[in-house]
Amino acid sequence: MTTKENEKLKEEYLEDKYVDFKIACDEGDPTACYSLGEWYAMVKEDKETAATIFRENCNKRNNGNSCFSLSLMYLRGQGGLKKNETTALSFMEQACKVSHKEGCETAAKMYSLGRGCTKNKKKAVDLRHAGCDLKFAPSCYF
Repeated sequence: MTTKENEKLKEEYLEDKYVDFKIACDEGDPTACYSLGEWYAMVKEDKETAATIFRENCNKRNNGNSCFSLSLMYLRGQGGLKKNETTALSFMEQACKVSHKEGCETAAKMYSLGRGCTKNKKKAVDLRHAGCDLKFAPSCYF
């Protein structure tokens, strides 16, 4: 198979994945909506559309991966979003509330450092306990 043929197959595969994600997301599947957001961010390099999808999926379907990804976009100022640690922390906590273990740990670190909030060691410890309860090893050693 030539390089050109491989590229064509790759493009067809990626377009097929888009169709699959889009249909399932339109039917309300939160995992598919997260995958659709990732598809826009990574394949199309359209972080603005990805941010819109992540926000809707986080707020309407409580998808922890979408909340976490949107939070990271706020931390980095990506996808047309203004860098905002307070908003990032809010979405990180929302991710934790729906059992996203890395969301719990990252929110804990933000409270420990006072990023996007006033330092709050008790809140940081509580969030680390939540992450540890979700079997996220880094949250269990502090």
